[in-house]
Formats: sequence, structure tokens, C-alpha cells
Amino acid sequence: MLLSVTVYEIHAQVVDTVCPSIPYGNYGVKGGQNSAYFWDVTGGQIVQSNGKDTISVQWDFAQPDFKLSVVEVSSSGCIGDTIYAYIAKGLDPAIFVVGSDSLCVGNTTLLTAYGGMDYLWSTGVTNPTIAPKIMFDSTFFVIGRDGCGLDTAFYSVTALNPPTADFSYSPTKLVEDETAIFSFTGSGATHFQWYFDDIQHQVDNFEVMFSFKDAGVHRVFLYVESAYQCSDTISKMLLVESNRTNSFTPNNDGVNDVWEIPELAEYPNCRVWIFDRSGAEVFYSQGYLEPWDGTMDGKSLPMGSYYYIIDYGVENYSIKGIITILK
Repeated sequence: MLLSVTVYEIHAQVVDTVCPSIPYGNYGVKGGQNSAYFWDVTGGQIVQSNGKDTISVQWDFAQPDFKLSVVEVSSSGCIGDTIYAYIAKGLDPAIFVVGSDSLCVGNTTLLTAYGGMDYLWSTGVTNPTIAPKIMFDSTFFVIGRDGCGLDTAFYSVTALNPPTADFSYSPTKLVEDETAIFSFTGSGATHFQWYFDDIQHQVDNFEVMFSFKDAGVHRVFLYVESAYQCSDTISKMLLVESNRTNSFTPNNDGVNDVWEIPELAEYPNCRVWIFDRSGAEVFYSQGYLEPWDGTMDGKSLPMGSYYYIIDYGVENYSIKGIITILK
């Protein structure tokens, strides 16, 4: 490093930055060839000198300031101005990482490095921040650089296994207005939210009781969380059958003359088949706007039992059974 020498003004300047890991510096001035130079060092000691215009200094980082000065005395005895210089204290880099140290499997986390000017992550990213997707226990490292060199930081993230959502119900044949018990059968969950037809029913009970007010296809949705707030969901479409008596009396007395299936009004894409005992189709309807009146091609069918199939038109849900004509 050169210290500028001037005759008329005294200059103070920062001429170097030293780092704790390499606390040395070489300094020199340009003056007369036969001049003598008198150095003064604050915060360090001269460890090498050519006896004239160049010195090497070892700086002591326990000292508050690093300064040096030099005076030139010419061969004729003339004394020049004192030239002052300051030495800046650098810091060895101390890279560290901030982010989540545990994460649910499959989630993405943000890891940010601090303490340097430039970075290189083990993933190849050169930005301060990376956003890895955590699928298993992982350790990342980042190399940071500043004016005093390099440092490396390691950061580990634990992958937390999510819970598994599942449930069973009893009885397995669901009937309108009859209570059923729904039980969590998955694993790893401590928090539960039950939804029946998208309406929240109960929270934090692994087992709930519920009765459907209408026959048809109903949705049951379960959201679960683990103690670490990892989550999973499951949704099931369940068929709920009617509790009505499957018989009617088509005698034109105005009472129970047709086979009413009220829930089918909610399923415009439903299909209804009715067969006699021989397997012959006696009725078919796309939708069920006009209930079956016990006839085929306008003619009354005899009293007896008939076999029916109802396809709700929702995810292939259907029911089968017996409908009886009474007279």
C-alpha cells in the first residue's frame, strides 16, 4: 500500500483493510531516494522493514484502532510533513442460516443465508435464499464470501411424516334418519374436523355420530392434523337409503297411488328401472319427474313384487330392491 506524500498538506486516508485470519499488511511511501523514513504504528508492531520506505506490520485485533504515520527526512536534513493513514478492521465471515428446522413431508421451506456478500448453496443456487421441497431429512450447506474470505454454514431440516386420514362407519348400510357412528381409522392425527355435505359438524373428536335427514348420495369429508400441524384429508361419497316402505296401492283413491321417491328430485340425471319377476322391463325413466303408477304402456300391472334399480347419476351410485304393488 502507498501512502501519498505531499509537501504542503497533511492527508489521512484508509489505505488497507485487514482481516483477523490474516492480520498482516505491507506499507510503503514514495519519496527521495536517499531520504530516511521514520515510522510510527498504533495497534500493531513492525515485523519487517527495509530500513527505509517499506514496512510490514502485524496488527493486534485486541487494540481499538489501527494507525500508522511516516516522516521523511531528506539527505540534506529537511523534515517533511507527517503522513497519516488508517487501517480498517475487517471481519472474517460468519455465515449463518435462518429457516424452519422441521417441516411436513412435501412442503416447501425458505432458507436464507446471512453474513456474506456472495453465496453458493449446495443446491447450486447463488441467491441468499433457497426454497427446497422437503421429502426426507435433509442437510444443506452454503458457502459465503465477503472481503475477508469464505465461511461455510450447514443447516439440517427434519421431514415430518404427515398423518393418514381415513374413516369407517357403522352400520355399513346407511338409512335416512338413523344414527350412524363415524370413526377415524387413519394414523398419526391429533386434531379432527368432520364435514357432512360440506357443513362442519364436530371438531377434535375422532369419533362422531350423525344421521342423514334425506336418502341419496351424501359427502363426508374429514380433515386431520398431527401434533406438528401436518395434515391430510379424505372425502367419501356415501349412499343413504330411504326408510320408507316400498309398496303402493294404485287404485285411484288419491292415496298412495304412485311410487314416490322424493329424494330423486335432487338428482336430475338419475335413472330408474323396474322389472317383473321374469326380468322383463316394465318401467324406465330418465329423471323421475313422473312417479311410476304401476302401469306398463298404460295398462295396470298385477299385484305383486317387482325388482327395481335406481342409478343416482352421481359417481355410479345405485341401489336395488323390491317394490310391491298392493290392491
